[in-house]
Amino acid sequence: MFKNLTVALAILCLMISCSHGGKKASNEEGVAAASKDSLFAKVTPKSGNSTLNGAAKVVQKGEYLMLVAKIKGLKPNSSHGFHIHENGDCSAEDAKSAGGHFAPAGNKHGAYEEASRHAGDLGNLKSNAEGVAVVKRKLFGLNMKKDDPYSVAGRAVIVHEKADDLKSQPSGAAGPRIGCGVLN
Repeated sequence: MFKNLTVALAILCLMISCSHGGKKASNEEGVAAASKDSLFAKVTPKSGNSTLNGAAKVVQKGEYLMLVAKIKGLKPNSSHGFHIHENGDCSAEDAKSAGGHFAPAGNKHGAYEEASRHAGDLGNLKSNAEGVAVVKRKLFGLNMKKDDPYSVAGRAVIVHEKADDLKSQPSGAAGPRIGCGVLN
């Protein structure tokens, strides 16, 4: 019985997908239905010779958001500052169009583990021997509501060239922005 139900659900999903031309279903405002539950950013190279690429995803998990990112093309066994920045704009070659760290409460820069820090301070990405970094971060007090000052929707995810020292103001002395993606 479960096998038949699984097949029926698969066929139904294919039919729905085909009836929308392979596109995500939209609500009345024309926003992809999945955007209510998650945000996605394709992270692309910035600042000269960067070759990184990857993605970040934010999902609502009860009282917090879960950010998961996988970045490839980093120097092997290296650390890189990782932040959410205030503007969802990666258009500048150096990604400075993304503005400063996302800090809606006006806190100073700090470590991810500290209670008082920029909301966008996510610590460091640490790459493995193949130059791949995977990170998960719980984001408390933030949301994905459009036009809310505490929302991460439409903000940029930034990877920096160097490790964040977790104390220098205002941004941790992490160097140039080598990767950028917008959470949509």
